[in-house]
Amino acid sequence: MHAVSVVVFDAEIAEKLCAQLRQAADVLEGQFASRSAMVEQAMIDFSGMYSRMFHDNFRDEVSDRHRLIGELREFAAQVTLIAGQAESENRRRRELAEWQEREDQRQRDSADPVLALAQSLDQFVDLRPSTEPIIPKPIMVSFAPRPRYRYCGGSPTRERSSADPERLRIFAGRVRTLVDEAVGPLVLLRSFWRYFVEDCWWARIEYAEVLPGFESFLAALVEDASWAERIATAFEQAGGAGLTNTALDARASSQAPPGVLRLLEPGLGPAEVAAEWSPMDLALEDIAALPLPTRLGLAGLNGLPAAVRDAASRSLLADAIADPARMRTSMGLTSPGGPSLEEFEHQVSSLAAGLASADARARRRGTVAQLVGFGSDDGMLTAAVSIGDLDTASTVLVNVPGAGTTLDGIGGNLDAANDLRSATMKEVGGPTAVVAWLGYRAPSFPEVPGIDRATSGAERFATFLDGLYDSRRDAPPDRVTVIAHSYGSTLVALAVQLTEHRIDDFVAYGSPGFQTGTEVADLNVDEVHATEVTADNTAIVGRLLSAPNRTDPRELSGVHVFSSEEGPGTRAVTTHDMTPDQSGGVVGYLSPDSTTMASIARIAVGGEP
Repeated sequence: MHAVSVVVFDAEIAEKLCAQLRQAADVLEGQFASRSAMVEQAMIDFSGMYSRMFHDNFRDEVSDRHRLIGELREFAAQVTLIAGQAESENRRRRELAEWQEREDQRQRDSADPVLALAQSLDQFVDLRPSTEPIIPKPIMVSFAPRPRYRYCGGSPTRERSSADPERLRIFAGRVRTLVDEAVGPLVLLRSFWRYFVEDCWWARIEYAEVLPGFESFLAALVEDASWAERIATAFEQAGGAGLTNTALDARASSQAPPGVLRLLEPGLGPAEVAAEWSPMDLALEDIAALPLPTRLGLAGLNGLPAAVRDAASRSLLADAIADPARMRTSMGLTSPGGPSLEEFEHQVSSLAAGLASADARARRRGTVAQLVGFGSDDGMLTAAVSIGDLDTASTVLVNVPGAGTTLDGIGGNLDAANDLRSATMKEVGGPTAVVAWLGYRAPSFPEVPGIDRATSGAERFATFLDGLYDSRRDAPPDRVTVIAHSYGSTLVALAVQLTEHRIDDFVAYGSPGFQTGTEVADLNVDEVHATEVTADNTAIVGRLLSAPNRTDPRELSGVHVFSSEEGPGTRAVTTHDMTPDQSGGVVGYLSPDSTTMASIARIAVGGEP
């Protein structure tokens, strides 16, 4: 008996694979109507380049879907054909073996004349089956989705797009539902295809790239949903306004525009930043649509217009309120020495409350409040707020607080800035801005004798001052005055030795001293002033603890010393604090109607203390 060799081909597995291929095609085909409907809904109130791109991507997806369905069905047809060929080949082999058995018998019977005669007649009707093996037709199926265009790239940035964010989010959710419906058939297809390769290896596979293409097709749909959600968020943050293509490109691709990336390159000074920013087409409402790391960079980038930094900083503050844990991590504040999540939330809340109050007061006075910085320094949350438009004010004052300052106490700093602006405008009457600069990690009280916090903060403050000028190179402010309380004066005395631009006045009040060796000639300032009330024992202690490394600025040649005692119509300062609780009659250096406040207002407009 001749053994029959059969081809390795599991017909049952092949049949299951074909059935699953057809089912997957049916599922995809059945989604056409719902996919078209959801796109139509999303297109309502969707306009601009991004609307056209959205529609073009859908058109390509429809074409891809048709091609994928066709390839899945062609795949099934080819497997069915091969299954038939395998069955035919096995039948041919079986029939050939059976014929060979009969032929062998005839050869054995040929020795007997009677049997030989019968066998010779049998040979004429028992023909030999084909000896040519059937060669299976190779499997050749392939599919890959077309690339989707999700940002405009070189398109004109002045064109704006707008959409209904809620419709985009509904679209995204429904797309994910379609993907979920198709994932199950794909998973089963992978399994049956693996079984087919293992148990049907007689089949020839030239190329079979439909399943990876199917997976890529679904991945593109998932990215369609994510893309829609990203630009929906961008439109929401813009408050319903349209956005430029540049801003949407940044949100859609999760990357900053190339021009913005150049701004964030290390080593750019404020003047270079201002020059790079000048030709950009980003609108203020576009800033909130930029990726989080980009906005973190812009919020603290000296040389940008104050309005731009305000837009970036406010969007970050909103993010910090909405998701404090994520923002704390993004700002690098989770390492030892940084604020706990509870502390972070409290400081963010304090800043938000202080800013809201500042906004309300500014509106009543016909001006604006600007959050011109929101970031971190050495594990500490920092901020800077201007009362008045820092981009247009002719008179600018910047107040730098001292030891122990955190954003928890920014409300008092903003109260002082508001009162100081009012006092200054009584003197000059022109556009005035007062900045509360909490842009460095202020020392704890035990750290006051050291210089490290002042040194690191000085570099940051020097670039802030230069950025103030460079961002307004065509219309710089008429006068800039820096006032600094306590340890802030130690910092500023170092900072104004680093600036490119010369400021008009520097006022140190309640100072624990400048670094020993500092001379007025070293400072890039026209006039240096200092004051200290006799009731301020804290400043004295600060200098004693820092001796011999600090010098009382009032003792330096060229410093104009003025009094903080009671004056005509002003109150004497009674403590070291800048803005103490006045319920008990305590008066701080920047309490309303203090002698110091009135003197600084006169200095800021070029007058005598």
